[in-house]
Amino acid sequence: MKKDDILRQGFVIVKITVSGIRQTHRLDVVKEKSGNDYFYYLRGRFAIPEAEMIRLAEELQLPIRSKDTLVFPKGKGRRDFIEVNITQPTVEAEIE
Repeated sequence: MKKDDILRQGFVIVKITVSGIRQTHRLDVVKEKSGNDYFYYLRGRFAIPEAEMIRLAEELQLPIRSKDTLVFPKGKGRRDFIEVNITQPTVEAEIE
């Protein structure tokens, strides 16, 4: 599945191996506000081994968070996954 499709759909179903057992996990897209921008990543309900997180981040080209670990695709960082919200400055005027 492509990155744009995952972001539009809001989740992705992946197959991972945990302790030799093949499992199916749902990873939801999470948008975290930082200043005026939104940083997005995938997060699952259950713990995912770090090796599988690295594989999925490379495969899906999206960052993945599990517990306290955040994994990015190789060569990319937080700034590559920021949505910039440009808001026009509000001008207030009083009419007499």
